Amino acid sequence: MRTFLTQPVTALPNIGNRRAALFAKLGIETIGDLLEYYPRGYEDRSQFSSIGLLKDGDKVSVDAVVMSPVTPIPARKGLQMHQVTVSDGSGTLNLIFFNSPFAAKRLCRGERYLFYGKVSVMGGRKRMTNPICEPSLDDPKQSGRIMPLYPLTAGLSQWNLQNAVRDALERLDEAIPDPLPSPMRQTYSLPRVHFALQNIHFPENGDSLNRARRRLVFEELLLLKIGLSQLKKGRRGETDIRIPKCPRLADLAKSLGFSLTGAQKRALQDIFSDLNGPMPMNRLVQGDVGCGKTAVALFAMFAAVEAGYQTAMMAPTEILARQHAEFFDKMLSPFGVRTLLLTGHLTAAEKKNALKAIAQGDAQVIIGTHAVIQEDVVYRNLGLVVTDEQHRFGVSQRAALTQKGQEPHTLVMSATPIPRTLALLLYGDLDLSVIDELPPNRKAVRTILADETLRDRVWGFVKKTVQQGQQVYVVCPMVSETGEEDLKSAKELFERLSREVFPDLRVGLLYGKQKNAEKQEQIRAFTAGETDVLVSTTVVEV
Repeated sequence: MRTFLTQPVTALPNIGNRRAALFAKLGIETIGDLLEYYPRGYEDRSQFSSIGLLKDGDKVSVDAVVMSPVTPIPARKGLQMHQVTVSDGSGTLNLIFFNSPFAAKRLCRGERYLFYGKVSVMGGRKRMTNPICEPSLDDPKQSGRIMPLYPLTAGLSQWNLQNAVRDALERLDEAIPDPLPSPMRQTYSLPRVHFALQNIHFPENGDSLNRARRRLVFEELLLLKIGLSQLKKGRRGETDIRIPKCPRLADLAKSLGFSLTGAQKRALQDIFSDLNGPMPMNRLVQGDVGCGKTAVALFAMFAAVEAGYQTAMMAPTEILARQHAEFFDKMLSPFGVRTLLLTGHLTAAEKKNALKAIAQGDAQVIIGTHAVIQEDVVYRNLGLVVTDEQHRFGVSQRAALTQKGQEPHTLVMSATPIPRTLALLLYGDLDLSVIDELPPNRKAVRTILADETLRDRVWGFVKKTVQQGQQVYVVCPMVSETGEEDLKSAKELFERLSREVFPDLRVGLLYGKQKNAEKQEQIRAFTAGETDVLVSTTVVEV
């Protein structure tokens, strides 16, 4: 049976080399590819209605007899229209065919057919436009059932795909090897693969479709999980880098000025268990903005330095990298630790000195953007790498930083709010720690959705907030991958707010493509309270 699935689609009836080339455009070259080319949707032709009960907008099947000859309707040049009237005894229905003369002329007066389509009511008359016509219920393969709809390419119709899949399924042995063992199928109440393939393409009913979809989704996620587990296993060679807890961690904790939450302590317990183990750590710390992920990273990085290793953190933007560098330098310089900021905006001389300090080991904590993984960056003894805002980096970028050392430990941080079970699946190559607790004095975030009709009230609320001595930032959402439209949107809103809506307030503008000095000035002014309302692109989130 595996041989059958690996046969080319030309082994099926009515598929020659020319049509096979069209299937290849859809990624379908073998019969197995065809059976795994799942529908994008379905038409439920099993829902019947009598003509007398039809309402505007109904999408149903009608079993009716052709009552009139096919009649051409005058139309503009280049457009062909035909009309035919059908009846089921409860009422009449006009069928309108646009540029489908052959479909219309196949209908014979006095014969019974099934018609499927969307009903419209105009002037009290019911009509269907370009309905699907089938020769009554005599053919159970197509008539009165749920039919699949596939993504297409030019030259292939739904009919072509449906018939090809049907031919493949008719030749599919029910004893096809099932990749899921019987005990697993029984435990999770999953049907066999033969049932799933039959009913994902041509479901017997809605329940069979749901069972088939559930089975195939389960199998796909299981394979993904197994693959990620193998990836995780393959990456875990032994490491000689051991980073234990050190006595000065207590002094660092005292200098913070606040106590760690229980969730932060649990995350650190997980991290130090990994850092002092024989395998390199590969851990994701997930938590909302403000939960204290950076403080957790601070303790891990300080312990790495105390154990004699360098540590590097990669941040997605220069703004965030600079903020991290300032925080780490403030916290670690009293302990004799040198923090170095490495970005693409350094002068040639600054970069040369930075690379020398890293190579010689004089810089112990290196924080930067993608610059930290550039080819000319050579670390003396990298023991721990940290990636901030994991979702903004690809796997290859994360791996590039890891490869700068000899099996260094890896800590990944993310504020992306996804459920724990989904995180375990998506980041299957990572162990997971969740910080699900905010510091005691941090206020909960309130989110209120307001549509366009409330825009003036929102601006009124902003002005009232500023008058109470607080600040506001307005984020223009991402509307293009390039960011060009985002920038235009932010600039236009800045002009409108500063000139028309808030002429008496201090309005600032922040976006990613500003010169570094301009960005720093906008951030400084907002931090110092010199800006009331800051308009920004999504760069402000970091």
